[in-house]
Amino acid sequence: AQERLLASGVPEERFAKLPSLQIVLMDASRELRRVGDDVGKVHLLPMYLAEPQLQREDERFQQWVGANRMSSVGAAIAGLLFPAIRQTKQAEARMLLGHHRLMTLEALRMHVAMHNGELPVSLDVLSPVPAMPDPYTNKQLDYKVETSGNVKTVVLTAAGPLNFKPLQELRVQFVKSK
Repeated sequence: AQERLLASGVPEERFAKLPSLQIVLMDASRELRRVGDDVGKVHLLPMYLAEPQLQREDERFQQWVGANRMSSVGAAIAGLLFPAIRQTKQAEARMLLGHHRLMTLEALRMHVAMHNGELPVSLDVLSPVPAMPDPYTNKQLDYKVETSGNVKTVVLTAAGPLNFKPLQELRVQFVKSK
């Protein structure tokens, strides 16, 4: 801890007055702040921009933790806490996906109400409001209509989340009243 603090510019005279525990905690604080800034900056981006960078940052982070876990209290703490940050980013994207699909379904409902009960041929012609994008790709959700008698089933498919396949597809029935 003392070597890292010296390398970061803390004057050596300062260590003579400090207890060992304070030196270790100062080092841990600096390490956590530095790593937190590196890991956290990517989490401010939308998922479709963040995902490739999250992969790279996660690899760098795991290498750093592996190399420093035994010599840095900050690395030991970060190795336990920072994976939760990745999980919150994934939870945010899943929540946003659910919201965007519901907004797209509401737009479809409005379209049906304004166009004599007819579903659009594609999400591009949806009116009066547009479809929301897939937060994993920032592109339109895949849209398909399956017909069985007077029941039309709309299938909206998303690119993600890769870790939970059932969330990728939403099926909703539209029943045409006679």
